Amino acid sequence: MTRVAVIGPVLPYRSGVARHTTALARALAELPGAQVKVYSFSRQYPQWLFPGDSDRMDSPGGDVAASAEFVVDALNPYNWFQVCHQIASWQPDLAIAPAWTFVLSPCFSSILSGLRRRGCRVVAIVHNVSDHDSSRWKWWISRLQLRQADAYVTHTRDLASGIRALVPGAPVAIHPHPVFSYPEASAGLPQRAELELLMFGLVRPYKGLDVLLEAVALSRHPSLRLTVVGEFWQDLEEARQVCRRLAIEHLVEIVPRFVSDEEAAEYFARADAVVLPYRTVTGSGVLPLAYHYEKPVIVSDLPGFVDLVQDGITGWVVPRADPRALAQTIDERVSREAASAMRGSLRSARDRLSWRPFAELVLEVGKAQPVV
Repeated sequence: MTRVAVIGPVLPYRSGVARHTTALARALAELPGAQVKVYSFSRQYPQWLFPGDSDRMDSPGGDVAASAEFVVDALNPYNWFQVCHQIASWQPDLAIAPAWTFVLSPCFSSILSGLRRRGCRVVAIVHNVSDHDSSRWKWWISRLQLRQADAYVTHTRDLASGIRALVPGAPVAIHPHPVFSYPEASAGLPQRAELELLMFGLVRPYKGLDVLLEAVALSRHPSLRLTVVGEFWQDLEEARQVCRRLAIEHLVEIVPRFVSDEEAAEYFARADAVVLPYRTVTGSGVLPLAYHYEKPVIVSDLPGFVDLVQDGITGWVVPRADPRALAQTIDERVSREAASAMRGSLRSARDRLSWRPFAELVLEVGKAQPVV
């Protein structure tokens, strides 16, 4: 029996990393020969660093959240030593922790280094090597945690290269981002145009909402609507001003808040395609979510996307930060009929990206250093 300690945010924390850690912990717990304990946060971010209304959702988060121990205080260094001792007393063979932001790097680094000194191997699930738009000092802090792993698992070749640049010779395994389980739509939102586009998730500058709005303004599509759903971590009023300046207010619906899984299902059900016009990307939970709902994606030609999107088969790939190219793709290639024709390919992609193979890979990487 392999004892596995999973350390990180789980539901009801409301982030892609929390949802990812929850799904991985569940999949690991279902593997034969694995015994899993989850250690999550009692306090995750200082309020001044979190622009949203709350970092938790109202949902109880399911069985992993119910069994998790919410004991890690990311802002209290003394707590880190206590938690390390608590985890070590269980005598895990393997510790698994996500890496994605410099803010939590000191906390993770302290706990993981203590576990390694006690003979526990550590696997880092790397979502970001450093924060988006990161300065050098943030990168330096982020690497504190990354250097406390024996092996690494990530979802893109680009991230794997970043890890190897930081830790030469590091064993790094790559696996596509698995598809999250979400509820199916029930009530159904009425379609308002011949082509319904959706941009979903936290709205941050690097995700290219401005590029998408410019593309909508440039588009000559006779019947187009865009819905933007997600909490804004950038200036909401500025986005609305852009819509007014471009005279596209009647084409754009903005839902500037976190939505429940059930409500998200309704927006995905209405959409014909999901747009991810990112300027940079290290991975995205929105893309596999779109695959879950059998919706094709329009993505920038970034390494984190082109590895997962087959142009003309599961979506469309456009030049990064190019509103004219995006508008041309929307006008000439994207339609409800084209999206419907992709459903078989999207279903196959979704079925390949289950959580069990990913969990098996993580466990294998944790047991021995593979040649990858």
